Amino acid sequence: MCRKLIYLVSFVCLLGLANNASAEIPVDPNLVIYYPYEEVGMIVSDESGRGHHGTVNGDISECLSGIKWYGAAEFQGIWGPTGYSYLDLDSPHYPAADIPKSAITIAAWCKVRKTGQDHALMSFRASDNTWVMHPQINDSGVFRWLLRKSVPGISGGATIFNLQGGSHGWDEWLHYAGTYDSVTGKGVLYINGEVCMSIDVDKGQYIADWGTGARVGYNIDNARPFTGVMDELYLFTRALSQVEIRELMLSDGPPSEKASHPNPGNSAELDTTETDLLWLPGAYAVSNNVYFGESFEDVNNGTGDTFKGNVTEAQFTVAGLVWGTTYYWRIDGINTDDPNSPWKGNVWSFLLRPQTAWNSTPSDGARWIDPNATLSWSPGRGAVTHSVYFGDNFDTVNNAAGAPPQEQTTYDPAGALGFEKVYYWRVDELDNSGTTHKGNVWSFTTMRSDSGIKGEYYTKDFDTLVLTRKDPGINYNWGAAAPDPQVTADNFSVRWTGELEVPFTSDWTFTANCDDWVRLWVDNVLLFDKWEQQGGVEWTGTINLAEGQTYSIVMEYYENTGDARAMLYWNSPYWLSPYQPKQVIPQGAFSLPLRAMNPKPVHGTIGVRLTDVLTWQSGDDAASHEVYFGTDANAVTNATKASPEYKGIKAIGDESYDPGKLAWDTTYYWRVDEVNSINPNSPWIGNLWSFATGDFFVVDDFESYDVGNTLCVRISETIPCH
Repeated sequence: MCRKLIYLVSFVCLLGLANNASAEIPVDPNLVIYYPYEEVGMIVSDESGRGHHGTVNGDISECLSGIKWYGAAEFQGIWGPTGYSYLDLDSPHYPAADIPKSAITIAAWCKVRKTGQDHALMSFRASDNTWVMHPQINDSGVFRWLLRKSVPGISGGATIFNLQGGSHGWDEWLHYAGTYDSVTGKGVLYINGEVCMSIDVDKGQYIADWGTGARVGYNIDNARPFTGVMDELYLFTRALSQVEIRELMLSDGPPSEKASHPNPGNSAELDTTETDLLWLPGAYAVSNNVYFGESFEDVNNGTGDTFKGNVTEAQFTVAGLVWGTTYYWRIDGINTDDPNSPWKGNVWSFLLRPQTAWNSTPSDGARWIDPNATLSWSPGRGAVTHSVYFGDNFDTVNNAAGAPPQEQTTYDPAGALGFEKVYYWRVDELDNSGTTHKGNVWSFTTMRSDSGIKGEYYTKDFDTLVLTRKDPGINYNWGAAAPDPQVTADNFSVRWTGELEVPFTSDWTFTANCDDWVRLWVDNVLLFDKWEQQGGVEWTGTINLAEGQTYSIVMEYYENTGDARAMLYWNSPYWLSPYQPKQVIPQGAFSLPLRAMNPKPVHGTIGVRLTDVLTWQSGDDAASHEVYFGTDANAVTNATKASPEYKGIKAIGDESYDPGKLAWDTTYYWRVDEVNSINPNSPWIGNLWSFATGDFFVVDDFESYDVGNTLCVRISETIPCH
């Protein structure tokens, strides 16, 4: 049993430590990750000073009942709506010095739930596909601490050690810490500060790298989901001693210059109109400036009436709060004797839960919604029943009355909805006093009827085509089964082809999680080519895509033997707004390859020659092409066959148009509609593409010319050549 020592950490004890921040362990130069989990949003901030923030994927939320202070991270794992929850650490971009190689310590407080599966605290995968580390709390009731090294010529590397043992229960806090030092050859697993297991191995064995990914809470092959609550996660590039492990358990974390540990927790929901704001002061602060208000920008900038005064205690009372309002606050550390003062704090927020329904799913204004979707919302404060109004007319929904009350916070519209149609809905809340609170009118748009992507299934490595179908997306975990009775369970390949639309303009990162081979093109750009044996490795590529355009997408996949999986995710940068967290690309973002695609010149190209032929790739069902061309974007967008921008019909096999000699320094626009008179969905209106000619001309075979007194010509000037 590894339960010899349980530390009970009380709030009173922690307040005492907060008043003596300098007594905490100093910032360790070997500390590379520290997640206090006091704030869980789109990211979890790394407070080690290295900036290794974890990007939230799936179902992770802030839990107000952490082991210390006010916050922890709730990993819903297999029990969440998405069925997964983890932090992506983007390890391929870590500096080499931040990857534990010669020594390591991982430590965290955990409270896990019985799910029938093992719980992975962290997971790393090396450049050669070696599984690097398994710090686990296993379903069998034991702990595991494993490390591997990479060995040239050996797939999967070699095990340094594999400790399994001890005993644990469920739904109770425990402290897990695993260490290893290649100099001494000692690996140790500590549970609640006591040695649970240890081993001595050959010295000088270095841990494998993190070249193909690192996660918190989920194996990279989408196995062993951590389900429960995690707090105070540390990662060091050295092995801490037992004394240091025990100090770590009681520590408030590395001292911070900024105020931290807010209460109410960031993004908390309150049911009171008066509350005390509490925090842990920065390490060097002797007093604190308090900023509070209803505007993030004003609180962040300290403008308006948001400055509320300077206090010496880490407490400030706010009253007269208004229901349904989000409030923001910030604490700056002050020390007039320190030239670095003030230390500006983060902006935190909390919400007074409104009496009206809120937090709708789909969100207001959402696109690409499945026509069979079920609607849901968060109940208003004190609500006992809900009345739902639904329709395709804003005024009708806004003015409706008399809907029957229900207790559920979900609603299933009668029958399947139409495709590519806007719907409106409203939820009124009846509270326990008998008062009705009318809700806002929300809207969403359903996906297109052709949403999905073409899947072509082959034997072996694209040998023989055996199946073509429309797939809803690329989100398959076939395991040992076959994708279809016409396809074998092993040694098959798939080519997915279609068009992709993004909800807003941004840099988009595409992530493939496949077992086995994969390569991906977006907008005819190869983002990655990993045509090799692998399993559970994530590959990523980033490209800038614009709202309102559709882009060609092709993903090729090969399954060798064993389990089969193919998943494609997308996300945008978390520091930009709007922001798309990492998710499997929804069906509505895909469409079948029916429109003209892959234009040449590429859309947006600048510096095109004055005599260039335009080309494109035909849509799948096209029988001919209608070409539109001009210098006015709106005119080309809205052109018909009666417009001067219409340039005629091109036959299948002749996907090209010669516009003749173009003008200098001019932007041109063009569009290709795909036509098939026997298909009721024809024509398929094309994207608006553009290119710009250069303000110079190119002399072919320039080296053969005798320059002499020749003139170099540009649009705006004529200058002698020298």
